[in-house]
Amino acid sequence: MVSFRRLLSWLRLCVGIMAYSMKSVVHVAYRLVFLLVDSSMKQHFTCLAKSVSKVMVRSIILCFHCLGWATHVAFKIYEVSLACTRMVSFLFRHEYLEEGQDAKDGSNVVNFEGP
Repeated sequence: MVSFRRLLSWLRLCVGIMAYSMKSVVHVAYRLVFLLVDSSMKQHFTCLAKSVSKVMVRSIILCFHCLGWATHVAFKIYEVSLACTRMVSFLFRHEYLEEGQDAKDGSNVVNFEGP
């Protein structure tokens, strides 16, 4: 059975790869469009259109970059909450053992002492 943490790890990896590949695809498309525009329609394409399209492409790249970072931050929050849960579980287990109870099922621990 796959653990929830491993599933989130794979999900984070897949989203990161997707965001990075989309960033690369958008960047390559951006370069190709401006190579074609610069070579064939230089006189018809104004600076305003170039700056608007640069802003649009950069905003798309920024969105994917933010998506990757948001996934990273969410996974770190999950890791911290998991660590806190384990710490609290350890503290309660230690407290049960001090009171003479077994931490796994809550039953009393039987001490077999010799005569």
